Amino acid sequence: MKDKGVYQSAWDTERQKRFDMLSAGELAGTLNELERREYAQLTAELEAEERQRLAPTLEQMRREQAALRRKVRQAQESNERLAVLVAQQEQMLVEYRRRI
Repeated sequence: MKDKGVYQSAWDTERQKRFDMLSAGELAGTLNELERREYAQLTAELEAEERQRLAPTLEQMRREQAALRRKVRQAQESNERLAVLVAQQEQMLVEYRRRI
């Protein structure tokens, strides 16, 4: 949930306690079918909430990565142009030395 740009969690302490209890039961292998379904549901809810909470940060990271990829591509293109210039200057130096 969002309120004026601030994320508010629907995950309260009671749900967390229930999730922890079911998680321990899952690890121990002691859950019955109903508890397994409840655990799966709570897990899905928690994952959905985490995706929602992290979405703005992940989008910002994607934008930053795209900008960095553009900078890398520009640097590579610049390096290629410089390599051509160096090769041209080396060729000019070879020709100059041949003439003297």
